[in-house]
Amino acid sequence: HAGLIHFMAFPATTKGEGPVLETIDPLSLADGTWLVEIGPDGSCEVTPTTAEPQVRMPIAALGSILLGGVPASTLTGAGLITAEPDLVGRLDLAFAPEASPRLSLWY
Repeated sequence: HAGLIHFMAFPATTKGEGPVLETIDPLSLADGTWLVEIGPDGSCEVTPTTAEPQVRMPIAALGSILLGGVPASTLTGAGLITAEPDLVGRLDLAFAPEASPRLSLWY
């Protein structure tokens, strides 16, 4: 199951009520507000929405939590993610890696 988003962090997504995330991209390539729906099998569907975001983050922060190197709570503490307080722990759970990322090359 490596790389899957953990469904139990957001069980309401089965009803189409997943978290709404806003990404901020300085290059404007990935700016937007997105409804994130997570299936029981860990699959994820992301669709644009006009709903009010519950979570705001720069695209670099999203990359960090997707790769599993830095939890959302750490990025929230650093002021890089703004989220409704009850969502921060759920984001940590949703994006928790099964193993920490590592670089397998030596320079």
